[in-house]
Amino acid sequence: MADLAGLRAYALERGYNTPALAPDVDAEAALVRASDYILAEYVSGFSGEYDETSPNVDAAIYEAALAELNVDGTLRTGSFWGSVYTPSDRKVLVGVGDITWQVVGSDSRAMPVSSRIDALLRHYKGGSTTWLLRA
Repeated sequence: MADLAGLRAYALERGYNTPALAPDVDAEAALVRASDYILAEYVSGFSGEYDETSPNVDAAIYEAALAELNVDGTLRTGSFWGSVYTPSDRKVLVGVGDITWQVVGSDSRAMPVSSRIDALLRHYKGGSTTWLLRA
């Protein structure tokens, strides 16, 4: 199960010192926010059986927790993973001359996602999913 020591070790192994700079209370809050996000957005949609003690689930929680912390180790104001994007936020640049944007997806509401988290948990997901990449 993801914990504070695991978050700090995971981050340091990847060259991030943000969790080491964070006060325990901020890092723990980031872990709670991250766990809530992973459970709501991924685990609730897993197909078949999964092992919640999988290193991939912990790694996904750690990745999500990193997004909840500012570079100086302080907790973000408001939850990064709780952000909601409107259709106008869901666009890609399709032309440079006279700058042209195209809205992607058809949902009226989109949540931020991470391609790293998606890759870590791909094994557990059934079917295909289209994601708006924000992190």
